[in-house]
Amino acid sequence: MRIRLAPERDTAGYLRAKLTDIEGEVLEVEPSRRRRPIMAPTMVAPPARRISEATMSSTPSAGSSRRAFLAAATGAAAATAAIALDGPATVLAGVDGDVVLGSANSATATTSIGITANASDVIAATGVSENAVIVGTNGDLGSGVKGVATTGSGVLGVAPNGIGVEGSSQHGTAILGASEEGTGVFGHITLQGDAVHGHSFASKGVGVRATAEAGLALVVDGKATFSRSGRATIPTGASHVDVDLRASDGLAGLPMVFANLYTHRPGIHVEAVRPNQPSVGKLRIYLNRAVPGPTLVVWLVLG
Repeated sequence: MRIRLAPERDTAGYLRAKLTDIEGEVLEVEPSRRRRPIMAPTMVAPPARRISEATMSSTPSAGSSRRAFLAAATGAAAATAAIALDGPATVLAGVDGDVVLGSANSATATTSIGITANASDVIAATGVSENAVIVGTNGDLGSGVKGVATTGSGVLGVAPNGIGVEGSSQHGTAILGASEEGTGVFGHITLQGDAVHGHSFASKGVGVRATAEAGLALVVDGKATFSRSGRATIPTGASHVDVDLRASDGLAGLPMVFANLYTHRPGIHVEAVRPNQPSVGKLRIYLNRAVPGPTLVVWLVLG
């Protein structure tokens, strides 16, 4: 007996195996619940083993026995076809709500994934290009990505050589940290580097701004360094010294400049500090009289 196996799709798109005997009688197998991107080729099963008439006559009728045999052969052939066709191919979505890889998926309710193992990550995604591994987009006022943790970190960014967490905004706030009683944004460094770094490319921009409605806008615990500060030496017999700041953005506008003696000279003190003197981008520190020897002064520019 020769059985012909012809996989095909039904109107719902599901894979169906149709088996036909030599007389044209068709037996259909229950459609597969997986949907394939391409049609499987027609397969021909090997000839069935002949069964003796005695065996056939042990059933109520030859016709019903033959149909029973065909049904059994159909099940065996369908199982073989399912194993061959239902291998490690990509599974596409059907009406059962599977997620389609490489395509847009939408739903009207929240999709939730949980894990019971304490030492495992819930979702792991890997990328090999400069693009983002996971992208969260919100077209309204909500958040694109939200992380919630009871005691740990809501969002943790780790980069051995790059940026752990990066925020970018054209007109709004790139990174916002808010807390009712704790710390809104906390930066920590173990070896060397900047725990928090703010940089502005615009001439009117602000690298780091501190504001407070009632409390302190800025508190510095430890040392502070200002690039527009330093020391200068007034030579013997001179009563002033000039400091060149043209390489440090100059002295445009109305900067505040402070200076004080660093060498003890009884009866001598700083009398005035004038920006953009004797020329633009320089400042001149005046003493009340000439010094008897080399004298150090320290200075600081704000604004």
